[in-house]
Amino acid sequence: MMDRRRYDLVFSIYLNSEGFGWVLFEGPSYPVEWGTVRQQGKAKNARCFQKAVELIERLRPDVIVVEKIVAAFSNRTARVVKLSVILETYLEGLGIPFFRYSREDIRKAFGNLPSPSKDGIAEAISKSIPVLFRFVPPKRKPWKSQDARMGLFDAAALALTHFQNIDAQQ
Repeated sequence: MMDRRRYDLVFSIYLNSEGFGWVLFEGPSYPVEWGTVRQQGKAKNARCFQKAVELIERLRPDVIVVEKIVAAFSNRTARVVKLSVILETYLEGLGIPFFRYSREDIRKAFGNLPSPSKDGIAEAISKSIPVLFRFVPPKRKPWKSQDARMGLFDAAALALTHFQNIDAQQ
């Protein structure tokens, strides 16, 4: 019987100020579905959480990957940190294995790049997974807010970090 662990459905979600980006992978080179969720106004966390739950229930992943946010050392907003805690509490009760990786873990996984910045990582992902190329946002200008599409590449980077760590353990 084939070892299915290598090809499990891996759902990665990356929370950001707009909502979140997500990707469902079946192996490191095979994104199956992806998208971004943008929410505005009151009760943003509740609506983001509900959308995440709906995706998890619909996609039925074998593994979930999230960003490891340490509130004391994070530059993330209090709202995103709170949503992260709510989401992880939900995931713990699901019984689906979930993994957490920090921005530093992602930078290490993409350490072979000349510049493992968000833009550099998004560009590298789009080159290795051409179907995502058209979603690469333009490089952010210092005076502009981050493009919502970057959440998609942040989620993909989390999943690819997970695949690299799993391969290193085998």
